[in-house]
Amino acid sequence: MIIKSSQRAKHQALAVHLLKKRDDDDYDQTVTVSNGRYIWPQDDVKQALADMEEISRQSSRVQKDLYHVTINPSEPLTAEQWASVFERYEQEFGLEDLAFIEVTHDKKGRVHKHRVYERVDVDSGKAIQLSHTRIRNEFVARQVEFELGHQLTVGKHNRTIMLRLALECQHDILEWM
Repeated sequence: MIIKSSQRAKHQALAVHLLKKRDDDDYDQTVTVSNGRYIWPQDDVKQALADMEEISRQSSRVQKDLYHVTINPSEPLTAEQWASVFERYEQEFGLEDLAFIEVTHDKKGRVHKHRVYERVDVDSGKAIQLSHTRIRNEFVARQVEFELGHQLTVGKHNRTIMLRLALECQHDILEWM
């Protein structure tokens, strides 16, 4: 499983990217708005990102208020498994109560999902701090791969992940790796 993320602005450019019917390799893909939280209407990506931009502008001075996450599993996932993956991801990064819009891309039966979070907490006006995202993305991916019985993806940060697993006494995953 590969998980990538970035902090960004340029809301409408991201909306255009998420809604592309042809991917970067020029293959057709089906695009579906599949989920959302605190977003209305939930089926309009451009409006959702415009609303997020307005929320950020009114409540903070954060330049890159969006957190864009892409999860690309090596094997198909059920709806319950997708929900579990995102739940674990949100717990790792403290995103549980933030607004998001989710877009699913299906290219020749291979599905990956994008979630775009508004990382500014409306109540406090502060952005969720996101550090060491690459290592933490891989940490979540290894945990999920183990739990789902998927093949281990060799990642750049596996040594660091193994150290964290040892510190957190997650020996079953550590032995599997």
